[in-house]
Parts: sequence; C-alpha cells; structure tokens
Amino acid sequence: YRNQLVGYFFIIDTHNDLGYCETEIAEELGKMLLPLVASRNTLSGITNSQNNFIAQVIGGHITSKQKIATKLMEETHWPLRSDFTIVTVKFAQDELNNHMLHMRVVGLLESKHDSHAFYYKDRAIVVFRTQGVDDGEFREHLNRCCTSLRRVLVVSKRFLSFDQLPEHYSQNLLIEEMIESDPTPRVVSCDAMLPKLLADFCYSKVPLCYEVDVLNEYDKKNNTAFCETLFFYLSYERNIAAVSKAMFLHRNTLRNRLTRIQEIVPVDLDDPMTRFRLIISLNTLMNS
Repeated sequence: YRNQLVGYFFIIDTHNDLGYCETEIAEELGKMLLPLVASRNTLSGITNSQNNFIAQVIGGHITSKQKIATKLMEETHWPLRSDFTIVTVKFAQDELNNHMLHMRVVGLLESKHDSHAFYYKDRAIVVFRTQGVDDGEFREHLNRCCTSLRRVLVVSKRFLSFDQLPEHYSQNLLIEEMIESDPTPRVVSCDAMLPKLLADFCYSKVPLCYEVDVLNEYDKKNNTAFCETLFFYLSYERNIAAVSKAMFLHRNTLRNRLTRIQEIVPVDLDDPMTRFRLIISLNTLMNS
C-alpha cells in the first residue's frame, strides 16, 4: 500500500473453482505482490525449484531403479511399478515468477487426485498415479481444468514403471513442439497424436506399399479421394455406417468408392496383415 508492504494476501478457494473474474484478480494480485514478496525471499520461484527428486529423475541425475524406488517411496509413498500419467503445462517467459499462477495451475490439476506436482524449467508438471482411476472421470477432470485455466494441457501416455518418466516427459515436449503454432486451450493426448508421430517417423524411412502408391497416383491424376476413403474405412474397422457419418458421405456413395478402389487395386481386406500394411502406409501418407 503506497509502496509499503503491509501484509500478504491470498485468495483461498475452499468450495468451488474460482470464476473467470476471480481468476483474473488472483493473477493481478500475483503480479502486484511479486516485487515485494520476491525482495524478501519468501518464495522460492519456479527457477529455483529444480532440486526436486522428480526433476532430478527427468534431468537424468538419478537413473538407478533402486534409488528411484527408494526416493519415490519416501516422497510419495508410491511403488516403482504402478500406473502413471504426466500432465505438463508450459508457462510464457513473463509468467515464470508469477507464483500465484503456478499455485493455481497445480492446485486445480491435483485436486482430489493421487498426484505429485513440481516445476521444471518453464513448466508445471503433475504426475498422477492413475491406478484404478476411471478414464472418463479423469478426462473430464482435465477438461474442466483446461476450461478454467484457458491453457493447453499435454497428457502423456499411461506407463507402468516410474523410471520411464524421462521418456514420457520427452514425448510430451515433442507434442508441445508439434502444436505450438496453435495456442488454442485444449487437452492434447500423446495417444491421440501417435498416428501423426508414427507417420512422421515412417515418412522418410519406410516406403508406401504398392497399392497405396497406385491409389495415391490415381488420386493426383483424377482429383479423387480414394486414399482418404480407404484410410477411413480401415480406421473405422470397415463399419459402413461409421465411415459414412465420419466422412459425411451417403452409404451408396461410399460403397461405390470402395468398389472402384477394388477395381484399381484388388486387395483382400479380410486378411489382417494386408489391412495392417495398408493402414500404416495410408497413415504415413495422410498424416505426415
């Protein structure tokens, strides 16, 4: 008050989530208090929180399974092998010292879940133990957090052993790079991005199979969409109704396309290995 520190103020939410205006007030308070609080060294700040045990695992400073298991049990009471998921939230440069914002982000994400939150470099990272947790409820929780925080949340694939944390954290970073051009707040799952990652990996290393090459050339010359049609058909497990709905096509139109595809490249779609190589090639073509 009038350039004098007269006290510390906190908004504490004990019942429901903070509303839109309250969120803005909390963030503004964080900005106002930061110079005063930081000058008295009362908060450690995101840049000084790198010595956390989990940060050391991610940074490669602790690699022994036995040591990880011991430290993990000491700090979280979790076993080395269970069911884990990582959620990462990236902060902008001007947010790195906004402690109110950091607390709000991890507070919302951790809410009532068996989790452990920490900061690493420019990110808030929450590790969840998802053993026995309902997938639908967990997704709904993340969607609520995304709506409230208005940020991109990247969710790792579930993994069974805690020493795999660095590998799955790296995958989250890769997904962040892939979507950084679109900052629209949303929950992005690494599982959902797997077809894209696989396509990018295969594009320069694995040639397309013969049938897909032929169909692709036909599409280019005749302005058709047979590769896309076959990709949807195989992705939806040859369910005509589901493919028609997904592609906004009449069922008869879809059947005619499938007949024409079989005329151009006769293949046995009842053979699982044929479907496998076709969908890998089509995924590479469509998503890379």
